[in-house]
Amino acid sequence: MGEWNPRYTLYARSQGRDEDGQIAHDREEYPGGCMFGFTFWIREKWREFCSREGYCYEMRLCWVKEFDEWLPGNLGLNPEKSQVCLVRRSGCGDCRIPGA
Repeated sequence: MGEWNPRYTLYARSQGRDEDGQIAHDREEYPGGCMFGFTFWIREKWREFCSREGYCYEMRLCWVKEFDEWLPGNLGLNPEKSQVCLVRRSGCGDCRIPGA
């Protein structure tokens, strides 16, 4: 397969697999939608991030850059397994209101 989403790479590594192994596993585990495992996992990581950092989950798209900086170090992986370059985005600008 082509390039993987860096967050998907972290998901696969957190499950002890590479990307191809994870998608194969999830196709078998979730036959109605092979991306369900990732979708559920990333949603839970967003909730964990918002809770720990004091951000409002409903406004999570305002905190994409911060989330991408937080995620690799909060998976319980060896540091070398969490080294993934995540695309840095500037966020959405004026809505940077913690807990709003």
